[in-house]
Amino acid sequence: MLSQIRENILNNPNRTAFIIRGRAYSYHELGLYISGIRNLLHQHKNNNNKIIAVITADNIETYAAIYAIWFEGLTFLPINPRFPESRNLEIIKQANPSVILYSDIHPQQSFYKAVKKIISIKNYFAANFEMHLAPHYDDEAIYILFTSGSTGVPKGVPVSYKNLESFIKSFLALDFRIDCHDRFLQMFDF
Repeated sequence: MLSQIRENILNNPNRTAFIIRGRAYSYHELGLYISGIRNLLHQHKNNNNKIIAVITADNIETYAAIYAIWFEGLTFLPINPRFPESRNLEIIKQANPSVILYSDIHPQQSFYKAVKKIISIKNYFAANFEMHLAPHYDDEAIYILFTSGSTGVPKGVPVSYKNLESFIKSFLALDFRIDCHDRFLQMFDF
């Protein structure tokens, strides 16, 4: 899956990757944002903690951050800014990310006490591509999804690279005819 995204960025630079709030972003632009955020992650990398939280927003930086995290072989932890502060803080405490990235929506004050590195990625892009894929193991977590929990306390569910690959293969096995002219609507939370 990641290698296909990488190939699309490299081989289709002028095609549209995203349309967000009426603005089209090419694969080339997406690649520059991914590369810039990857450079930032290199500067703040913690080899003992692969979890990177992103305060999600409907913008190119959020999508690029997710890919940058994955291309680096790290684990994406979405933080929904519409959730109550107490819930988000509980997620942060449980997952213990090494870094929180944000773009449009500033972190709540309590986040600064829980995580030492909180970094803005607004308009953060590179001049050149960095599109290699860092190695990862199939059983490593690609992202952590927190459910509401039957007790009201959020519970983290790690989703592995292999889990996501299986989901995508199952989707493609439904034999939908998808080509470069098709578009997908993003209408759910990250």
